[in-house]
Amino acid sequence: MGILIFLLLMPSSVNAGRSALVNDLALINGTDSLLTFFKIADAFSPEMENGVQNGIPVTFTFYIALDRVRSGWPDEEIIIHTVDHTLTYETLKERYRLVLAEKGEVEVFAKDFAEARRYMSAINGFPIVSLDLLEKGTKYRLRVKARLAEKKLPLNFHYIIPFWSLWDFETEWRELEFSWDIEK
Repeated sequence: MGILIFLLLMPSSVNAGRSALVNDLALINGTDSLLTFFKIADAFSPEMENGVQNGIPVTFTFYIALDRVRSGWPDEEIIIHTVDHTLTYETLKERYRLVLAEKGEVEVFAKDFAEARRYMSAINGFPIVSLDLLEKGTKYRLRVKARLAEKKLPLNFHYIIPFWSLWDFETEWRELEFSWDIEK
């Protein structure tokens, strides 16, 4: 069995403005699944960081889709996953609590915001699809994007927290095409 590794790298310096984007997209075949890795760059504004430290939770939703590319026909969506990462600051314990859905709703704790941001903004080794479902000689397209999950503030809090609209972000879809040429 061969090893499939694809990388799509984009330096974060390309993003001069404050708009989040998918970076470092990679695919690796694991023992029985196709795994993806990627990071979201520029996802946190200073207002968001301040809001988190003042007790406002943040949830990023990652969309991961795999399509079969078909010449002359519309592409066929094989699978789409949604994965949430939620970040809250525990004031009394002075730590950041993260819930990472791709790891089975596992809680992770970070002592500082830089560490919490790394956990929030990365997907590491998420199993997209079983290798048994991939067909030799077939072209596929991996698509990923992220967005800040829409949170509704209670009552009229959006008037009290005027920077709430600055929290909005959604990346563009980032795509990686590959041909599956490995025997099962």
